[in-house]
Amino acid sequence: MSNIKEVTFGLDAREKILSGVNTVADAVRITMGAKGRNALIETQGGLPKITKDGVSVARSIFLEEPLESLGAEMIKQAAEKTVEDCGDSTTNTVVLASELMNLAEQEVKKGAHPILLKNGISDAVNDVTEELKKRSVKLKKRDYNSVARISANNDKELGDMIAKAFKLAGKNGVVTYERSVDEVTSVKNSKGLKIERGLYNQYMVTDKKKNRMDLENPYVFVCNKKIESIEQIMPLITKSRQDDVWVLVIGEMEKSAANLLTANLIKHKLKIRLLDAPSFGSKRADLMEDIAIATGATLVKNEGTDNIASVCVNYLGTAKGFTCADKESFLDIDNEKYQEQIDSQVSLLSEQRKNLKKSIASSFIDERIAKLSCSVATVQVGAISDVELDEKIDRVDDAISATKSAIEEGILVGGGLALFNASYKLSYDKTKDKDYKLGYMITINAIRKPIRQILQNAGVDAESVISEIENSDNENLGYDVLSGKLVDLVDKGIIDPHKVIRCALQNAASVAQTHLLTDVAINIKRA
Repeated sequence: MSNIKEVTFGLDAREKILSGVNTVADAVRITMGAKGRNALIETQGGLPKITKDGVSVARSIFLEEPLESLGAEMIKQAAEKTVEDCGDSTTNTVVLASELMNLAEQEVKKGAHPILLKNGISDAVNDVTEELKKRSVKLKKRDYNSVARISANNDKELGDMIAKAFKLAGKNGVVTYERSVDEVTSVKNSKGLKIERGLYNQYMVTDKKKNRMDLENPYVFVCNKKIESIEQIMPLITKSRQDDVWVLVIGEMEKSAANLLTANLIKHKLKIRLLDAPSFGSKRADLMEDIAIATGATLVKNEGTDNIASVCVNYLGTAKGFTCADKESFLDIDNEKYQEQIDSQVSLLSEQRKNLKKSIASSFIDERIAKLSCSVATVQVGAISDVELDEKIDRVDDAISATKSAIEEGILVGGGLALFNASYKLSYDKTKDKDYKLGYMITINAIRKPIRQILQNAGVDAESVISEIENSDNENLGYDVLSGKLVDLVDKGIIDPHKVIRCALQNAASVAQTHLLTDVAINIKRA
C-alpha cells in the first residue's frame, strides 16, 4: 500500500465525507418503521442476504472514493456504538446522524461558526435526554410482547415467543437464541446450573433408555487441580460405598486414572461419576468457582497447596439432582440452602459487568450471572431456507436486545413520537450567540426526522399526519402505519425502549459533531 497521502481542505473535504454518509443513510433509512423495506445484500461467494437490520445494511457498504469511504465509516461507527450500547435502534442512529450532519453543513455554508453550532447541538441533546428520562416509564411484564413484536418487525408470533422467553428466564436470567435443528421456532428453558460438558464416556450412563446420567441428591466435588491418580479420590469412593450416596466429581482427571475409575465403576457398581471440567484456562477457574458457590462446595484451586486426598470429603457440596446427556449437563441447585452465597456472587459479578463495554469479557460475565441465576431461556430460531433464517435471526437479535434495554431503563411512546414530542419541550438560552441558537434548532429539527421517515416509508402524506398530531391534546396520538389510522400508540402497544432512543440520539450527535469540526481530510492515495 502506498505511503503517499492526499490532503483535502474545508468544504471540499466535508462535502465528500457527507456524500459517503448520505449513501449509507439512504440505504439504511428505507428499512425504518413497520412498513420499512428490506435490503438485498450480496455476501461472500455471491450468496444473497435479505435483512431489515440497519447495522447489517450499513456494514455491507464499502465505497471506492476515499473521502466518501471515510464518511461511510464514520456513520457506521455511530451505528456500531449503538449496537454495543443496546443492540437495537441502529437505523434510528443513522437517520438522526445524517439529518444532523446535513442541517449543520447547510448552516456552515451560510457562514455559521462550527464550534458555536456544536455547542448548541450538544446542549440540545442533553436537554432532549433529560426530557426523555422524565417521560420514561417502567416496563411491565404485560408490555414485553409489544416491545419484542415491534423490534421483530411487527411479527406477533415471534414477539410472543421472545416475551415468553424473558418471562421464563426471570429477573436475573438470560435470554439468548440459536439456530433450530428444524424449521420450527420455539423456546427452551434450562433450569438449574448449565455446564457445557457432556458424558465423559458411555459407562457413566445411569439411564440406558434415555442414554443419560441422572443422579439424585449427589454430593459434589469441584476440583480445578488435575487429578493424577484414583488414590486421590479414594476417600470419595469410600464415602459413596459406605453411605450409599451419589458423588459427582467435576474436574480434569489423568486419562489412565479415569480409565481405572471406569473399570472399578463397572466391576463394583460404584455410585461415583466424573464430569470433565468446563472450558479452559481462566474461564475454567471462574466457572468452577461458580459451580462450587452454587453447590456449597469448596473449590480445590489449581494454584493452591491442597492435597486432594486429604481434603476431598470435607470439601464436598450438594445438589438436589444432576442430569448429564450427550453434550451438556444441568445441576439442580438447592436454592434455599445456598441462595445467600449465590446472590452475593451475582451482585459481585454485576458490579464487575457495569465497568465493561459490550465485549467477549462482558458476555462471559453475563453468561456466569445467568447460570448462577438458574435460568437460561433460548429462542431456537427455525425457518425453511437459509435466507429466511438469517433474516429472522436478525429480527430475533434486535427484539431480544430491545426487550433487555426496556427492562433496564423503561419505555417511551413509539413510532418516532417520543423524540417528536420532546422537540416541543425544548427552549434555548436567549442570551446565547446566534450560531449557538442555530445549533440548538438544528437538533430540534433533526429529532423530528424519524417520525417523518417512518411515515414516508409507509407511503402516507407525512406533513398532513404530523399536522394532525401537532394539533392534538393527546401526546400519545400517533400514526399506526399498519392500520393506517391515528391512534393512542401506547394503548396500541407501539412503544420503544428509552435506552435505545437515548443511545441512538447520543451516538448520532457524537459523530455529527465530529464531522462539524472537521476541516481537513487526509487519506492514502489510491493507485
